[in-house]
Amino acid sequence: MAARIRVAAVLGAALAGLPAAPAAAAPSGGAAHLAAGHAAALGFVHVEGNVGGASGGHAALAVGDAVYHFVLHPDGVLHLTRDPLAFFRYRYAVLQNRPLHRLDVALPPAALARAAGGLAAHLLRQQRALDEARALADDAALVDAWLGARAGAPVEGAGLLDPTRAGDAHAAALRARVEAALGAGVLAREIARVEAGLAHPEAAADPRSSRERLAEREAFAALRDARGLAPAALLPARPGALSSAEREAVRAERVRLAERVVALLRGARPDRGRALLVALARHHALARSLDEGRLRLLDPLPDVPPTLPPRAARLRRAELAALAARYELVEASLRSRVASGGLGDGSLGRLEEIAGRGEEYRRGAEEGRGVREPDGRLLPLRRRDVPVPASLAGPEALRDARARVAAAEADAWDALRARYGYALLTQNCVTELAGALEGALGGAAAAAAALGVSLEAERGARFVPSVFFASLRARRPDARETRIPSFRERALAAARGEGGSLRVALRESNVVTSRIYRWRDRDTTFLFFTTGPAWLRPPLGVANLAVALAELPVSAARAPLDRGRRLRRAAYGALYSLPELAGRNVRKGSFDAATLPGLGLLDAVDAVGAEAPPAPREPPGA
Repeated sequence: MAARIRVAAVLGAALAGLPAAPAAAAPSGGAAHLAAGHAAALGFVHVEGNVGGASGGHAALAVGDAVYHFVLHPDGVLHLTRDPLAFFRYRYAVLQNRPLHRLDVALPPAALARAAGGLAAHLLRQQRALDEARALADDAALVDAWLGARAGAPVEGAGLLDPTRAGDAHAAALRARVEAALGAGVLAREIARVEAGLAHPEAAADPRSSRERLAEREAFAALRDARGLAPAALLPARPGALSSAEREAVRAERVRLAERVVALLRGARPDRGRALLVALARHHALARSLDEGRLRLLDPLPDVPPTLPPRAARLRRAELAALAARYELVEASLRSRVASGGLGDGSLGRLEEIAGRGEEYRRGAEEGRGVREPDGRLLPLRRRDVPVPASLAGPEALRDARARVAAAEADAWDALRARYGYALLTQNCVTELAGALEGALGGAAAAAAALGVSLEAERGARFVPSVFFASLRARRPDARETRIPSFRERALAAARGEGGSLRVALRESNVVTSRIYRWRDRDTTFLFFTTGPAWLRPPLGVANLAVALAELPVSAARAPLDRGRRLRRAAYGALYSLPELAGRNVRKGSFDAATLPGLGLLDAVDAVGAEAPPAPREPPGA
């Protein structure tokens, strides 16, 4: 659901190349162990808690160079997500400053292969179920258009081309090529055929197929009218002028896309309308790239609600900027590969995806707007409502069709939320991950046989990530355990290594004098870090609580001016100080592009063969 391209080992090594922690902080290999993975072991990962939705910790499974974990989305569904290992560590251990614990449980090669294949299949099944629920909403929209309840029906890909920009020179040249290959009247005949089918009474009984035909008609009409690109469908021109090698790659891919358009028109694949719209838009974008001397790419982000709503995005602007900068590095690396290897074999799609995700984070950081973080591989399928031919089906038949589709859509979402809905004690990142692993290994009994223990994720207190991890560690004492320090821990170890350990410890113990950490608003009000010895936490917690409580009256008076931002910060500061009184730590501080010291540490990324980093999510804890 997140990236499907595996990260190159060199990327993991680069990310693991932050300042090394001492052996006591990272036994058995430290961060390099997480980045490298173990071919014959399944890694159970526990991510320590931090403030906000991450306070309960998080759980994940490392299989090879991929990490599977469940993330709660705004649709109320826990989405199984697959992230590259190196970027998983970057998001959690660096940006969110949360230490990671990994327990490698040895498995027979056949069992490990079953686990990897089964988790991938689980991810695909869930994605198909989500896609089906969303497709039913589009089916309902088409029937509503037939009923006159809306002006048109949404068509994926239709928004890539603009009906008001007819007569585009590049589109006209492509139309001439199509007519030379297939005959001058081919487009008019195809449009007439499709519209007759859409008007037929039986079309109302099958809205899904009718939507495919509607996409075909839009593609044929776009070719007939020589429609140019919709401005909103394009990403901003990519940095840097096209090199001579890139120009040749772009020119060759444009020719290949023209041939693909002709081949699709000759064929009869059921989804050729959508494929045609994408091929047309990509052809025009590459033609424009040659005109402008700068690479122009289509925006692949789908029309979905933001995963990070505007308020959350505004609070995390600097973190989003850090992720946008990381995408730029990956994009630049892929550009260098295009110059030597061309745009074939999916390179154009990967460039679109990486540039699109990076642009989404950049806009979120600069404009504070909601950020879309869709899972899986992306394809430019911008929607547009298009007119629908009048149906010859009677009103009663259309109303019956609408009722059937609405019921099916409601059932689909009910089933998804029943299976993957979030519940603190019974369905969270731990319980769903354990269930997914059991299913991947062939059931609870087969999983217990392969792992040597029963997961029992839903019993007792094992729904808590740390408790689940500790229970598994106790029952598998032979498993290899690794602690991956947080960014602050690693930077602190490096500073101590330069000498003056006591001086460094005192300087870095608080947010006022620290040189490693710069206070961030989202980390709440506090003075002292309490990630050290447990016996020291209560007195430091008292100080933190006193600072937060002292700020409450002042922040309350300022609430009308800052919409309560400072008041919330102080209130949460007091809340997260309470566990410290009992010797426990939750709040650890966090980092972003503006507060990470030594940004050179982040720039040392060789992204050859790597996919873009994942979204800055905060999964629900226990």
